[in-house]
Amino acid sequence: MKNNTLWCIILLLTCEGFESRRSNPKLLSIESSKRWNKKSLQESENFELAKNLVDSYILDSYSDDYEYDNIESSSYSEQNIHKRDEMALGISSNMMNYNLQKLKKLILESSMCADEHMHVNRQQKSVDTNDEEDGSVNNPGIVVRVTQKAFHFVATNLMRIFQEEIDDRPLSEFSRILMRLNVSILAPRINEVTMPELNYRRLSENSIKISSIGGTAKLNGRYHAVYKTVREGQFTVQMENFDVNLRIKFAKTFAGCLQFQLVDMSCDAVIRSVVVRLSPKLHEQINDGLRETITELAQRKICEVIDVYVRKIDARLKSLARYSPVTVESTSIASQLRLDTTLSDEAVLSDIYLDIPLRGAFIADDTTKTPFYPSPISKADEDTQRMVYVYMSDYVINSFFYQLDRLGNFRINLHRIPEVKQLLRLECPDHEECLGHILENTEQYTNNTGRMEARVRSPPVVVLNDVGAHIGLNLSVEISYRKEDEDEKVRAVLLSFNIKLQLHAEGLSINNTSPEGEQQRFRIHTLISISHLEVSSATAYVESMNAFASNLPFYLEEKKSRIEVDL
Repeated sequence: MKNNTLWCIILLLTCEGFESRRSNPKLLSIESSKRWNKKSLQESENFELAKNLVDSYILDSYSDDYEYDNIESSSYSEQNIHKRDEMALGISSNMMNYNLQKLKKLILESSMCADEHMHVNRQQKSVDTNDEEDGSVNNPGIVVRVTQKAFHFVATNLMRIFQEEIDDRPLSEFSRILMRLNVSILAPRINEVTMPELNYRRLSENSIKISSIGGTAKLNGRYHAVYKTVREGQFTVQMENFDVNLRIKFAKTFAGCLQFQLVDMSCDAVIRSVVVRLSPKLHEQINDGLRETITELAQRKICEVIDVYVRKIDARLKSLARYSPVTVESTSIASQLRLDTTLSDEAVLSDIYLDIPLRGAFIADDTTKTPFYPSPISKADEDTQRMVYVYMSDYVINSFFYQLDRLGNFRINLHRIPEVKQLLRLECPDHEECLGHILENTEQYTNNTGRMEARVRSPPVVVLNDVGAHIGLNLSVEISYRKEDEDEKVRAVLLSFNIKLQLHAEGLSINNTSPEGEQQRFRIHTLISISHLEVSSATAYVESMNAFASNLPFYLEEKKSRIEVDL
């Protein structure tokens, strides 16, 4: 299983297509937060209710305009041309493709990193603004289920590694006084190792018993016995049936890490059969004495090695359960975000799986917490056929959007969409559509510099349920060009408008397109539809754009089907 699988998922899911610039911090208004009704979301089991929930958030968001005064406030020149300093170049894709990349990868969750043994479940979980008193603060944003198949897979590989380490391995020499003979075992070496079978049994919600049955090993070397005379020969020990019993406990530490340890340092190791052969032979009591010594040493060594492995596994778990950095471009605001992957509560062990609850919230360097909490995640007991299941609440994505919005405005470069790029041309044939047919005095603008940039007016809202994923976007859009006589960083804004979108995705399929042996790549196929599109506050800053601004709602509604195809 790959390390940091989940963290890579969420990054790819949410970050692609964003560009950020720092501004004054912005917070969700109390009224906006209250629009999320936990009970309604928990009871929503069909498309219409989930759709209405997103509608209720998006369509009422005009009341939040005061949060974006810095965006809306601007000065205009005497010619009513608004010029704005251009920020750093964006990394986003195209207009609705930005929404698509977020939405597709949010439903995809771990597919970019998962193999055939991993399965990701989509969860309908709401943003919850209740106080900590209702217990929702302990609800996980992510639950990782490790099944018995995964336990067996890990144990089998550990046994294989252990076998490779000890097979044909030299051991330390030792001496014993037996019947006045100083018997030394020289150059002992283990070989012909077969590992025992393992059995697992649940003892409680946080402890498990692991037992081994069978297994063989042979120990070869030379002996050197001294008493008045020196006797030398070959030394062989056949060991069979390694019965080892361990009690392992899973616990949450104060730091929120998953601790993996032996219960009361309990390790019972018994070797049922140990046969010592010396050639030439010595007295039988010499054989018995060597057998007792070797049995004691071997049983103690087995527990020492097991303790080392348990500590290594525990250290590995602790290294994974930390704040995971989000890997994006260093110039992005999102590079300051970290995913809290510490435990929100105790891990729960059943007979066939271990559920590990993770907080799943994004936090920034200033540790400001997301002001809402996840609702309980529902899990199916029958989810046991794969090694790992990942249940993710939409709280994780909404937490990311909240923090990103709080840190700075992120924008979407809609001019990357081929259709939009064609529309922004200043020159085109008569039978094609472009703004060059509408604008007057196009010679004062530089061709191929048209941009359509969108900035969020309120954090995007995501709702997941059994019939798909829903995402609500409330955007402020501007169309601008660079003037011929101006510096590259100064642009003339010709048109601005607000647009609200509700997208729905269903029919998701993921296909692995990477050649064998290469890094895994997946192709995502899904059906994206625009269930709501609303344009408002369309304002032209040059007279020739007035008619286009007035007809913009009808124009975009007419082009909606083509936008969905691009998505």
